[in-house]
Amino acid sequence: HRAPGRNRRLGTMETHRKARNEAWLRCNDLVVCSCEAAYRRAVRQRVRPSDSVLELGCHEGVTTRLAQTLCGGAVVGVDSSEFTIGKARARWAGEAMSFARMDAFDAGAVRALFQRQAGAGKMPSVVLIDVSGSRAAGDVCELIGKYDRACRPRVIIVKAFKLYSLIVKAEGRLVGQSVRAPERGASARRVGNAALTVLVAAASFLLGGLRARRRST
Repeated sequence: HRAPGRNRRLGTMETHRKARNEAWLRCNDLVVCSCEAAYRRAVRQRVRPSDSVLELGCHEGVTTRLAQTLCGGAVVGVDSSEFTIGKARARWAGEAMSFARMDAFDAGAVRALFQRQAGAGKMPSVVLIDVSGSRAAGDVCELIGKYDRACRPRVIIVKAFKLYSLIVKAEGRLVGQSVRAPERGASARRVGNAALTVLVAAASFLLGGLRARRRST
């Protein structure tokens, strides 16, 4: 018989393996940015003329408009605030893009809205996520997973300082280094197709350490 401790370790390893498999992204490119400047720079670098774009958390539509100048497909911005959506519509009236007040976490409804604007069966090839740069990393990861599955975009670009910091810390832990949280002026991390595998590893290391500290106090 295996010792109880060994069984627990094997069970934990199996849980992490399953989580990594479930976390694997279909999109070719995930970029996590620490600030607005890096977010817009990533949009300029990655949006192509053939793309169509969906922005979650479009606010007053400044980055949505930037994407619209770079691509020839449909461009849709959604935000949970009726006030900011009203400002976006007024500011960019007459431009070839649309804005709607919606809950970004309702991926099915947002996808249906995009298809009404772009045409039946069409999906955004680029998804931009800016639901508040200080939003909890877990919430942002949930959105990444939802839209990767619902829309299968080529690129996902995210502005999320807490998630960016988590990735930087995880990378340091994985190579045995002590890494300080980045300053807000830091740039972007291209995490690639193995993106959520890194995030799962980050959560395992950081949350595991947090639980250990709590148990010891």
